[in-house]
Amino acid sequence: MRSRALGRGVAAVGVLLVFTAFAGAAALTWTGAGGDNLYATPGNWDGGAAPYTTTFLSRQIVLPDATPTSPTALTISGTSYGGGVLITASHDVTVAGSGSSYWNHDSNATLTIAPADGQAHTYTIGGLSQFPQANSGDGFHDTTYDVGGTSKLILNTAISLSSPNNFNKNGTGTFQYGNAGAAAMNLTCTNFNINAGVVDMQSNYYAYFTPSAGGMTIKIASAAALWISLNPISNNGAANMLTFTGGGRIMMNSKLDGSGTKKNWGGTLGSTFAPGTDGTAGLFTINGGSMTFSAYTTTPRYNTLKIDIIGSGTVAGADFDQLSTDCTLSGLSTVDLVVNGTGAVAGNSYTFLTSANNIASQSFRSVVVNNTALPYTVSPIASNLGYQISFTPEPCMLGLLGIGSLIALRRRA
Repeated sequence: MRSRALGRGVAAVGVLLVFTAFAGAAALTWTGAGGDNLYATPGNWDGGAAPYTTTFLSRQIVLPDATPTSPTALTISGTSYGGGVLITASHDVTVAGSGSSYWNHDSNATLTIAPADGQAHTYTIGGLSQFPQANSGDGFHDTTYDVGGTSKLILNTAISLSSPNNFNKNGTGTFQYGNAGAAAMNLTCTNFNINAGVVDMQSNYYAYFTPSAGGMTIKIASAAALWISLNPISNNGAANMLTFTGGGRIMMNSKLDGSGTKKNWGGTLGSTFAPGTDGTAGLFTINGGSMTFSAYTTTPRYNTLKIDIIGSGTVAGADFDQLSTDCTLSGLSTVDLVVNGTGAVAGNSYTFLTSANNIASQSFRSVVVNNTALPYTVSPIASNLGYQISFTPEPCMLGLLGIGSLIALRRRA
């Protein structure tokens, strides 16, 4: 819990923060009264103490929009501590590291961007060895990045979270992850949830996802998006590498097969693509570049497309899942199609895969349809712009329908 004074301050900018800091721990607010931009200068903080000991792990760090000096540039040297970060400055802010430096924060902390003026600003954190850096021994569980309004948060330092954990991107602004230098920079976690706004993976600066040992799930909400360039997925040998789920969009500028790049995209590593979530219907869009599935052959793994049919109608996103793309798509021979046919209706066809360009005419590696006894066929639609699954009545049902029709004819006679 935070002090009442901090609660009023956060309410003023319309943001609710939840931290697991110690009860009664007061926030530590930058004043800039020390006359420089050094994080280590005690005079720059209310109370006259800089957050460079573990006792500050229970205290939220606030970079305010208030006098005497609202921060524009801060330099961290060594290892600093905190219980989460709140930035309300109505201008751009840069936090930079000097030498071997860390910005350590307690578990379950939230970095929240909430400019007091409600306008778009850019906040950059870079030059640090790592942020957030696990300090309490259990890694960062349920870490939240909340980017308010249309502001942008640029993080140019590695994020390595212990497994299992959840990384949540909230807020409508853009979270840009990419190293402005040449060093590789990984983002490791079990669950990466893009609940709102945009996550921009700047892999031209060697930023990439590294799935945890048990795999990694990237969930993109229907109003959110993941932007990627090149192929920011690292293969660490996990059995279940990567799952994309939710109703959002992936905007990419590359092939899924990882050709010609240092990193491999998940399409080569046995990834799962699941519009919506299990048991629900969703629309999932992948736009930009060419979409090529290919198996990871060293230890054979194949891609999976999971489709739910849950309603009695034929409306994509409401009655069944649909994966759509504007890409030229190929490599379906490495894709296992798994269909939950709970809501399948005899006589209905469901277009579960579409392309605005072309899908190479080939068969799925395998097709498994669960939770229905209806016969089915999987076939391309006109001009190779998609695939559909069609259900027909069972033979015994066709016989009953024939008898019913004969009886009806005799009655009319």
